[in-house]
Amino acid sequence: VVLFYAVHQLGTTAWLPLYLESTLSVRPAVASVGLSLYWFGIITSRFFASMFASRIGEMRVLVWGSIIGGVVLMGSVLIASPAVAIIGFILTGFLTGATIPLVMALAYAHLPGRTGSVTAVVYGLMMVGRLIGPWSIGSVGDRFGLDVGIIIAAAVLFVAAVAAYLVVLRDRRPA
Repeated sequence: VVLFYAVHQLGTTAWLPLYLESTLSVRPAVASVGLSLYWFGIITSRFFASMFASRIGEMRVLVWGSIIGGVVLMGSVLIASPAVAIIGFILTGFLTGATIPLVMALAYAHLPGRTGSVTAVVYGLMMVGRLIGPWSIGSVGDRFGLDVGIIIAAAVLFVAAVAAYLVVLRDRRPA
């Protein structure tokens, strides 16, 4: 889950300003505000995560946040309007921003005596995602255009949702 989320998060952080400027023709100042608002969505999500998670469950927040965030982001990129794109990235940040803290909390609960190992594995996977995200979006953007490359930021959220759902299925199996 964090591997794919990290591809989304750092890929978006690296390429959103240029995507907004080059593809949607916004001024650099507006592109910078767009990136800041995306991160405002992430921070706000982390602030409200415990409230949502305690009401509907951590795994539902992870699965449905990624699915809905992926749909919102994919739609806003395909519509190709500056205002819609910025709003889509803000909403996606809000819907998915709690992924890292939720995964960490769930992993620690699953292996309470191995918090050091859990931290190393989770952060190692995030580092791989943080390398792959900007590279993959940039490589696809160089070949097919940044409007196509930025779709990776939405698509990997669906993969993160599938990964989270597979954990739900595993946890439901009798021991």
